[in-house]
Amino acid sequence: MKEVFMKRIVPFVLMISVLLCSCGKIAPPEKSSEESELPPVEEVLVNPTEVVPVQGDDNSVGLMAFYPNNNENMYALAGTNTITFYFENKGVVPGAGKIGVYQRISSSIYTSVSMEDPNKVEIGGMDEIGTALTGWTEGTKIDVYFDRVFLPGENYYVLMDEGVFKLGSVSSGAVTNASLITFSVKGYGVDVTHMAHGILRNVGDTVSFDILVDGIGASMFAFRDFDENALTVSPLNSTSDTTATINFNQGGEHSITCSFYKDGKQVDSITFTFDVAMPVDENGNVVQPEQGGQAPAGSAEPYENPADNPDVIPDPGPPQP
Repeated sequence: MKEVFMKRIVPFVLMISVLLCSCGKIAPPEKSSEESELPPVEEVLVNPTEVVPVQGDDNSVGLMAFYPNNNENMYALAGTNTITFYFENKGVVPGAGKIGVYQRISSSIYTSVSMEDPNKVEIGGMDEIGTALTGWTEGTKIDVYFDRVFLPGENYYVLMDEGVFKLGSVSSGAVTNASLITFSVKGYGVDVTHMAHGILRNVGDTVSFDILVDGIGASMFAFRDFDENALTVSPLNSTSDTTATINFNQGGEHSITCSFYKDGKQVDSITFTFDVAMPVDENGNVVQPEQGGQAPAGSAEPYENPADNPDVIPDPGPPQP
């Protein structure tokens, strides 16, 4: 399952210069030889030390941006578990060490990921969200999936071990400043606890998940942009917290978008992509799906004329029970 977050992007983004000295390690502030090494990222760092980046030319993994972050209200949807890192340079890959997410209120570790776990990271090229955030048309995108979802209304910060990202022989420096990578969580979203990343599903499988509608940031959700021959979805929309289900009718790669609305306008959306195994017969041949007289893909659009105004719902009608 892949997640793509779409929202109204403002042209400002905090960029972190992850710059390294020629030996491949970040140059720290001056300190005495008696000072100990930084603790592992899993430990509680109530007063983390600020790392000062060193300016350089060809000795760094380059500029990095991240989503979500607290600049210009780029908050996370509740229930999600992904942080996306964008790099200006191509070729950046996961390294070694851990990335930890800490609860701001207690400065305690909430969840962490080992960057050596291939099931927790996904590498891609620059996408439209990254370009909107940074202005970069090329680069690297790395999605990091955590075991615990981000809770509604919570505030978090992120710390990193040295070397969690690599570019050739050069490793990224540690992030130990609790004010550098921060994000808050909205009161609405999709709980992805039971939608594990990287799962291959089968025809006939069903996935259930909770959708949160707080009535403040969002007053309604609706599913859209999916193939109704391949997916059976219930309910299609609601104005309150709901447990939704998706049944997989056909093999292949299938996407569906859950959009959130306030005062008739779309305020956020999240797209999920599921990989469903193609069914085979007793001879091992792929069984082609039957195309019946069902509704065309995306016919569950909650608004009347999306071609004219895709962000507005003139009259979504009553929600399904």
